[in-house]
Amino acid sequence: MNSFKTCSSGALEYGKNKYYNPIVMSRIVEIGPYHYIDPSQWGENYSERRHLDRMESEMFRVSEFDFSFEIHIKSPVRRFSNPPVLRIFDGGCGEGSALIDFRKIAERLSVKLETTGITRNPRHKDILASCGVDEIVIGSVENFFETDDRKNYYHFILDYQGALSYDEPRGIQGACVVPIYSRILESGGSALLVSPPVFPGWLKRNNLKIIQGTEEKGPVLVEKV
Repeated sequence: MNSFKTCSSGALEYGKNKYYNPIVMSRIVEIGPYHYIDPSQWGENYSERRHLDRMESEMFRVSEFDFSFEIHIKSPVRRFSNPPVLRIFDGGCGEGSALIDFRKIAERLSVKLETTGITRNPRHKDILASCGVDEIVIGSVENFFETDDRKNYYHFILDYQGALSYDEPRGIQGACVVPIYSRILESGGSALLVSPPVFPGWLKRNNLKIIQGTEEKGPVLVEKV
């Protein structure tokens, strides 16, 4: 059974000192499986490496993939005629660094933002709540959306070496996660996938059209059709 909790982000000293901290109540779902990693094993500058500007730099340096999150986020805002709420899902959010950056982008665009972040590490829970993440899932994408029936919900999905990287049943990269992402993504919405190469043709079979990059190499930007 899912465990639902709320946490006042304003009450956490850690968030006040280090993180962007709007006053929100986070919905927390603890569903498992869990992956406990001691903070000492996260690596140097773990949070900084998950910020959007670092992702942009790394994608260009490693794969010559030229991408701007802020420019791209303007697209769904225009496409969906300034939606009352822009919904973003991070399929491997860690400590929430990228979701903090998305909120700042939304503020600059004068758009209300709703964020969902998923991580397997319970140690991230309070940190994410202090970041102002609206919905925090501790567990796997597969487990969560087995019981959550949302469809055509999110305008943008980010999977930067997240759930998709660990999804390889029967030798098919993305066998479980890609169909879920297709289901929860709004028609016309987009997803940036940075993972090992997705099984050839699997994106197209799941109504995801490649806009930039290739599934054989990655990163790849897709749009739901």
